[in-house]
Amino acid sequence: MRRSCRYCGGVHDVREVCPNAPPKWGQRRKDTRASDFRSTNAWTQKAIRIKQRDKYLCRACMAEGIITTKGLETHHIVPIEQEYDRRLDDDNLITLCVRHHRMAEIGEISAEELRRMIPNEDQ
Repeated sequence: MRRSCRYCGGVHDVREVCPNAPPKWGQRRKDTRASDFRSTNAWTQKAIRIKQRDKYLCRACMAEGIITTKGLETHHIVPIEQEYDRRLDDDNLITLCVRHHRMAEIGEISAEELRRMIPNEDQ
């Protein structure tokens, strides 16, 4: 059986995994450059600064009128694998709870929507 793909717009057999599909939650792609980057001090420090900028709140929960301060992660809006040079750009990073991070990773929250959630300097 074939099905249209929400990741590439093509048609695949249902047993086939689209190369554009994000990894299943909890699994990382085998891109060693991106994996290596995630263990650097630069990333650790940047992730802390982004959480500080976002006042240690999930920005997606805030957009829904909910305050969430637990289980926060820093999300790359444009994945490292797609644009490695943007890996430390403030406008490519946002603080999300685990639930919203998962939703963003699988495309249930669009990049445009996430960008709108990033606080302005005066917020």
